[in-house]
Amino acid sequence: MTGTVDTTLPKPAITASASVSYNVGGPAQTTPAASHAEDVDDFIVSVSPTSTNAASVNAELTFHVKNRGCGNNVAQVTITAPAGWTASSDVYSIVTDTLGNSLENNWTVSGTTFSAPTPAAQMPTDKTGDFSVVFSATPSSAGSSVFTVSVTDGTNTANHNGPETTVTVNAFGSGTLNQTQPSIWREIFQ
Repeated sequence: MTGTVDTTLPKPAITASASVSYNVGGPAQTTPAASHAEDVDDFIVSVSPTSTNAASVNAELTFHVKNRGCGNNVAQVTITAPAGWTASSDVYSIVTDTLGNSLENNWTVSGTTFSAPTPAAQMPTDKTGDFSVVFSATPSSAGSSVFTVSVTDGTNTANHNGPETTVTVNAFGSGTLNQTQPSIWREIFQ
């Protein structure tokens, strides 16, 4: 079975069954196929903005994670940046916890690994979290950068580890602000 699931709706319950009929020198026999319950969709991860400029400083990226992968709560999210990106210590999170509360900066952070401080603060199925990192440097040339986002559940099982979050790095000075040097700004009072 293949298909896509609308990521804006609650996680659907999808079931399938199969059987086979055969006749080997006697009456027709029907045997149900053995199957196991499986999650058909995973954790949904996206990033915004999806582009920035080369050689930029203070480029903030927010990684949106929706728990659609399993019945276990999300306990940890790790963002691994590709070469050329330098993460600063300016990081924050907003996570919907098991009680439906929106927790701002409640998760602890080590580098770019965000962890729920308690089981109650973990992110349950069909809830979301935003994990923001300010990068003090972006790559020096244009191209695509693929970030790896790892999601770990409350049983310490890494359930999702995939490079599906791509950020386009545009040429220096191609539309958005680039700041490469400290500047002096003056105010004139009259």
